[in-house]
Amino acid sequence: MSWIAKGVVAGIAFYILLMAIEVISHPEVLGGAVAGAVLFGILAVVFLAKDEEKIHTGEMVLVWVMILLFVVYGVLCWAGAIPWI
Repeated sequence: MSWIAKGVVAGIAFYILLMAIEVISHPEVLGGAVAGAVLFGILAVVFLAKDEEKIHTGEMVLVWVMILLFVVYGVLCWAGAIPWI
C-alpha cells in the first residue's frame, strides 16, 4: 500500500472518530454522522483495494456521489428545507 493510501485511510479513521465525538456532544446529528461514516468507510475500502482499475472506478463513483449530494444539499437549502446558518 502506498503512503498516499495509508494517509487517506488514517484521515478517514480520524474523521470517523470526530463524527463519533460530535454524536456524543450533539445526538441530533446521528443520521448525518452515520451517513458520513458509511461513505468514508466505502472510500477506505476503495483505497485498500489492490486492483488499480477497481480503485479508479471506486474513486469516480465516490466523486459523482459527492457531487450529487452537494447538489441535493443546494436544492434543499434553496427550497427552504434546510435553513442557512
